[in-house]
Amino acid sequence: MFEAMLLGPIFTLGSGKRLGNILKKHNTDDLVELKNLIEADKIRPLVDKVYPFQEFKEAFTYLDQHHAYGKVIITIQN
Repeated sequence: MFEAMLLGPIFTLGSGKRLGNILKKHNTDDLVELKNLIEADKIRPLVDKVYPFQEFKEAFTYLDQHHAYGKVIITIQN
């Protein structure tokens, strides 16, 4: 994960896309409102592809080549 956080901005440099900061503090009120909108089926996240952590380089390549039409998710298994 550290490698993805460290290299993510480098892989996406110049692509206009950014790696989301999972360590950023969030406003609780906003998260509650977002949860309510999702539960009411008023908004839905658009997931394009899901990659296992071992394929994070392929995920960033996919993003860099502007193929994504939604979120690209990198999963971490225990």
